[in-house]
Amino acid sequence: MNLAPDPVQIFLPVCLSFNAVEAFVLQSKQPGRAGLCSRSVNLNGKLLKMMDDQTLPSLEGSSLPPADHLQLPSYSLALYVLKDAAALAYQ
Repeated sequence: MNLAPDPVQIFLPVCLSFNAVEAFVLQSKQPGRAGLCSRSVNLNGKLLKMMDDQTLPSLEGSSLPPADHLQLPSYSLALYVLKDAAALAYQ
């Protein structure tokens, strides 16, 4: 989560820096701090809308190339999935 007005870089340890990454970045379309009070949210730049009163939309990540750092935009919440990390929790 980044509640600051500037983007933040996240540096991965060398052992994870060659993993493919799937990003789920949630942020408002409204710029700046006002976006924190928005009634809508974008996932990777696309507006999330309920399918009907009970059905959530498909939550699709965005593939990123392997890198040694990730960018967390200002006023956003993100989840980065390291696809090839082989973490014990996912086995």
